[in-house]
Amino acid sequence: LHNPLQTRWNGAPRWSLVAPDEIESAEVIYGPFSAEYGGNAMGGVVKLNTRLPQQREIRVDGSFFSQPFDFHGAEGTFRGWRFFGSYGERIGKFSFQVFHNHLDNSSQPQNFSRYEGSLGQAGDDPQVSGAFRTVTERGAPAILYGDTGPERVRTDLVKFKAGYEFSPRLFTQVTVAYEDRSGERTEPGNYLRDDQGKPIWGDGNDSTHDAVFNGESFNIRNALFGMGQFSRKSLILGWELHRSLANNWNFQSTVSRFSILKDEDTQSNFNPRDPLDDGSGIITAFNDSGWTTLDLRLENPSLFDNLNLSFLTGYHFSTQQIRVDQFSSANFRAGTRDGFQNASGGETSIHALFAQLSWRMHPDWELTLGGRHEFWKSREGFFETSQLSLKQPERDISKFSPKFSLGWEPADRLRLQYSLALAHRFPVPEELFDFEFRTFGTVLGDATLDPEIGTHHNLTFQCGMADGHLELNVFRDDVANTIFTQSQILEGSPIFSFLPIDEVATTGLELVLVQPRILGSRLDLRVNTTYLDSTIQKHSLDRSVEGNDFPRMPSFRLGLLGIYHLNSHWEISLGMRYSSDQFDRLDNEDTVGNVFGAIDGYHFVDSKLSYRLESGGRLSFGINNLTNEKAFVFHPWPQRTFFVELSADLLTVFSR
Repeated sequence: LHNPLQTRWNGAPRWSLVAPDEIESAEVIYGPFSAEYGGNAMGGVVKLNTRLPQQREIRVDGSFFSQPFDFHGAEGTFRGWRFFGSYGERIGKFSFQVFHNHLDNSSQPQNFSRYEGSLGQAGDDPQVSGAFRTVTERGAPAILYGDTGPERVRTDLVKFKAGYEFSPRLFTQVTVAYEDRSGERTEPGNYLRDDQGKPIWGDGNDSTHDAVFNGESFNIRNALFGMGQFSRKSLILGWELHRSLANNWNFQSTVSRFSILKDEDTQSNFNPRDPLDDGSGIITAFNDSGWTTLDLRLENPSLFDNLNLSFLTGYHFSTQQIRVDQFSSANFRAGTRDGFQNASGGETSIHALFAQLSWRMHPDWELTLGGRHEFWKSREGFFETSQLSLKQPERDISKFSPKFSLGWEPADRLRLQYSLALAHRFPVPEELFDFEFRTFGTVLGDATLDPEIGTHHNLTFQCGMADGHLELNVFRDDVANTIFTQSQILEGSPIFSFLPIDEVATTGLELVLVQPRILGSRLDLRVNTTYLDSTIQKHSLDRSVEGNDFPRMPSFRLGLLGIYHLNSHWEISLGMRYSSDQFDRLDNEDTVGNVFGAIDGYHFVDSKLSYRLESGGRLSFGINNLTNEKAFVFHPWPQRTFFVELSADLLTVFSR
């Protein structure tokens, strides 16, 4: 699910490729302390283990959700629904599952039209009403005059998995998944009205003032009222082979290919109701993009028939390609490509060899040593316009990352462990090669970026308590050459660039408590809290930010979840999510909260009432953000959201 092409908002893991109903278990691994994982494990690893059915099953799952939303001129109720249906069976040594997961949702507006330049004195420009006098996250005066409107998204995931057990020692599995995801923004909000109540759209010139609100003149960007639509089609193919060998050796191979069949975003230059509208727009398309991975893993839990020795080794290969083409369109509705604007892209690859040895040198002590050697290469990088053609230089980098861990278990269910690791996170194609020019921002890649180098320490205390456990982690991360996406506003539009920061240090403390049936009661409790101090130690490009907090890192986070089992069928849960304020800028001057563009602290309360059906299914009703708190993570968080869910095993239902 990891996206090795991009790192910004559009580089999130492809979570939609896994349906919730197929997940058997989830595991979270802290930091890059295992030699099995590359430098991206600096932020941890989430392993989702999916299942194949062991008998015939037909499952359905549906949910409906609704969110009343209100912020300045953006008002409305946004709804969505999801349906999941699957059929699976095991016939002898052959097992398979096929399912369809459909999501249809309309979100609250994600972006707002805001003028944050210098405000002028009233002149001959038309007087307007309907705008909102506000400030930016930096406290500068601004005028909010529109929004992008709801964005409707539809996703269909069809997946087929099949496994065959040739013998107790040999198993293979194939996975084929196709995702069709589309969306549209067709109702951008324009708050501005003239003295006759008609909309004001601007004069098409972004460098001049063209309206007056409350005695102050400002510019209206016509393009911010534009419409948009996107379509993304993806295909993933995977094959696994598990083989038990002689002398306790176990072999596993996994190969997968993620292909972007289509990824096209179309934005209009004007709103169709704008008198200046000529039907034009810009098309951004990903072509020849995707990634391939190969992993070979050889493990022995009792090396040389010694139960105190375990060994793991393997090989990893991955290659990832990106190409982004942009075209002008004379008819954005038809999606015609009428003029070439620019193209950029390139390819990176990684070969890695790793090995790890664990030695229980004493019944209470365990030592683990490992290492990972990676060979990274970037090639075929380019940037083209109708006037120029730029070829990026090919680069080769080789890095070794040692791993060390020492654990002590002085008593049953009590463990103390110290881990130390070096890790290298290589830049991804977007950071190196991507050059995009869009209405809501321009992206500028940097093909000279070097890998991040992280030195990571972690001290863990684990203690079992009845059916639960307590875990305490104290950690320190020192990352050199941190690649950070910085933005600055130019003529009302953000410019995103990837800057290396010499040194960032993060010290933290995490506490996790999981305790079912507290003191024999019907209450389950889960607590997780983290304290962080993340500081920019050195930044040679801008010494003024040294000593500042590193952006997007809250100093304190807390999660609480209580589940009370009323009886064998009914249960009610109440959860709380808290985060302190964060900065989005290196200079830490974005200190104003509860405005578009801010990274707010929040205190969300969620509740849920569930009824467990006799068939094994579940009926639930819940409310997220129960107190309807309004907060921003640059974009607005969802406000109070109602949902209802129903899941059932149809074979069990109809057999009763």
